[in-house]
Amino acid sequence: MLLAAHTASAECRVSGVLTDSTGLPIPGVSVSVGPVTAVTDEQGRYCVASIDRGDHAVAVDVDGFR
Repeated sequence: MLLAAHTASAECRVSGVLTDSTGLPIPGVSVSVGPVTAVTDEQGRYCVASIDRGDHAVAVDVDGFR
């Protein structure tokens, strides 16, 4: 999982691409950073935006993966 945080202002975002062990994208994954959630697109891309600066838990949830 690739995470990139952009912190130019008080609000941040985390974005990346989720893939399986063979490198194929995983669509439909819920990615949560603190209270904000995004869902991966068909290419496995996601962007969780409008996150307050600070420490947050990151959670990834999809059926069939651990």
